[in-house]
Amino acid sequence: KGFLQENPGIAGPDALGIRPELLDDENRNAELHPRGVTFLGGRTLEFAFLNPSGKDSDPPIEKRRKISEERLARVVAELDWATRHNMRIDDGDEVGPDPRRDHYFERARLGVSERPDRRATAQSTYVYKSMRERYGMVRGRDSILPFDIVVQGSLSNMGIAAFPRWRKPRETPDAFLYR
Repeated sequence: KGFLQENPGIAGPDALGIRPELLDDENRNAELHPRGVTFLGGRTLEFAFLNPSGKDSDPPIEKRRKISEERLARVVAELDWATRHNMRIDDGDEVGPDPRRDHYFERARLGVSERPDRRATAQSTYVYKSMRERYGMVRGRDSILPFDIVVQGSLSNMGIAAFPRWRKPRETPDAFLYR
């Protein structure tokens, strides 16, 4: 669940199609269980929802849904892109190797995942975790400096230049008092 909250593109309408209310941490309007979504093989996904008690420790309510080949390919592509993007931004957010997961993803991208792989060794137990779930905190991805370093180059004269680009400060919540 935390991974889906940190990467809303995967949970959004172009991928899994999970409504935002299921990820807002308010138990009164239903909520996704911390276990989140499980790929069961083929095109079948299992969504785990919180029990009416609202406690994470209680067993979840599980709903299985079969999705189309196209949607599965989009979900896998979005998941792969998001994890690679996060790895480039933050060294601590690396995706561990898992050949069975990669094999399933490759079959999903090619559109041949209709028949589940029934071999005993075809099961992957890889879990995508958010940075908060892994380390208990999230490192800020925005620089604390008020400027960005811009590097420009020119092939015609083989020149290169670097200069700071100043960022405007963000508007504070009390800014309306000073207008």
